Amino acid sequence: MLMLSAEQVEYCQVVRPDKGQNAVLPGVRYQKKLFVQDQSYPKAQRQAVIKQTRQAFLDQKAQVLYLVVEDAESLTVWYQDDQVQLADPVLLIDLEQLVSEMRTVGGVKIQDRPYHLSNYPRCFVGSEAVDWLSDRFRLVRADAVRLGQRLVDERWIHHVTDDHPFEDGYFFYRFYWDEK
Repeated sequence: MLMLSAEQVEYCQVVRPDKGQNAVLPGVRYQKKLFVQDQSYPKAQRQAVIKQTRQAFLDQKAQVLYLVVEDAESLTVWYQDDQVQLADPVLLIDLEQLVSEMRTVGGVKIQDRPYHLSNYPRCFVGSEAVDWLSDRFRLVRADAVRLGQRLVDERWIHHVTDDHPFEDGYFFYRFYWDEK
């Protein structure tokens, strides 16, 4: 059992396979290991939490590592779980909500765009969408491209001539909602 401050761990989401589906759980990463949230307690119960967590550690014959993480308001117990893996942020995003945000003021710039003597109405540029997605979700560009491809795969957007997958470049894409 380790006692740590909130600044010493990285908060994340983890997934655990559960009957054919992936359960998304709160997690922390510490020294390249993933931990799942067990329970939170008020700071006033500090000694009881330490005693209870130490006993859980001993009951598991020291096979499961426990963390007690202290933040400003509480103590949270976390346990190591080899069944979990880091959640993919691209797969956790609600696409309907995302498309709604992308199509509003402050979203991607949708406009008619000329290219090689053709005009493509109501579309946006792939690289600009990657910029927006990266900023909005704090994603690296490769993950923003994966999210854009997920939008294509799940038929929210498409390349204006359907000739390209989602790319980080000067390629035009349109929301299916904006089709004539």
